[in-house]
Amino acid sequence: MRPHHHLTTFVPMNAWVLHKHGTTKEAFQLRQVPDPEPGPGQLLIRSEGFGLNYADVMARRGLYRDAPPVPSVIGYETVGRVERCGAGVPPERLGQRVVAMTRFGGYAELAVTDHRAAAVVPDALGIGEACALATQGCTAWYMARYACPLREGQRVLIHSVAGGVGQLLVQLAVKAGCEVFAIASGAEKMAYLKQLGAQHVIDRSTGDYATAVEHALGSHRLDVSFNAVGGSTFKEDMALRERRCGGVVRRCRARQQRRPLRHIGLRVAHGDHRTDLPDDEEPQPHRREHAADQASTSRRCWGAACMKWCRPCARLAGAACTSAFRRGPTGRSA
Repeated sequence: MRPHHHLTTFVPMNAWVLHKHGTTKEAFQLRQVPDPEPGPGQLLIRSEGFGLNYADVMARRGLYRDAPPVPSVIGYETVGRVERCGAGVPPERLGQRVVAMTRFGGYAELAVTDHRAAAVVPDALGIGEACALATQGCTAWYMARYACPLREGQRVLIHSVAGGVGQLLVQLAVKAGCEVFAIASGAEKMAYLKQLGAQHVIDRSTGDYATAVEHALGSHRLDVSFNAVGGSTFKEDMALRERRCGGVVRRCRARQQRRPLRHIGLRVAHGDHRTDLPDDEEPQPHRREHAADQASTSRRCWGAACMKWCRPCARLAGAACTSAFRRGPTGRSA
């Protein structure tokens, strides 16, 4: 909590500033910076906490093309209270506790965003759970409901299920009545994913996951693969589809940067879907409604029965945030 004196004294907010690209230790500095001002249609949110996503890791390394130039305050999501409203914002939004998608600026005590990109959340919902509704929740929801709508009886392969998106995808697929093949490593993770409802949990540390999937499929075909790993795993997944006469491969923010894969076979497709806020200059009108849809998505994820939240939700403050930045890209989020 920042100290407040008499009304004529202004104390700059604290923010984690990405001042150079590089390692976690050298890239971030905790600085006092001017408070942001909400523009027309925007909210000013006093943050309780923010989430760390792989886009932030890529931005820190200088590999995320949409990130603002350094020095800058990055961060895609925050949870907190609406402290001020810009022109044109419904007055009832003041004081609401919200989870918000931020087009950067989330790593700070105060953040601004389009009011349509902020969803009301109950006070009882923890900071970590609320942040899981934002980038991770929206990504999982779009993949399972829009990019490749899941149907009862489908057999679905999900990579990287230890992460937030993967855990939520497992639950959405199970809720849709799918047979889920989840790839993870480590006894604790595998046991937890079975608790989430995955019928087949495959240990990726054995190396040849494709053979294990094919063995589990038996005489059936694999219908859908959600692949957030990339690289050679795309070819493995497409080969699984080929062996079983069709199916769809969907890429959700692949970690490895590769050239687009060519389609293999007439009934195989791949796609790259991103959950993002549009730029102010975004030329496509439909993208301007994207923020509102994402806020609605967060509310739907919160309201979905039987949804469990990503774990663990480590809460780190102050200088300890550098520990979270270091842990982010390790792939050990569960």
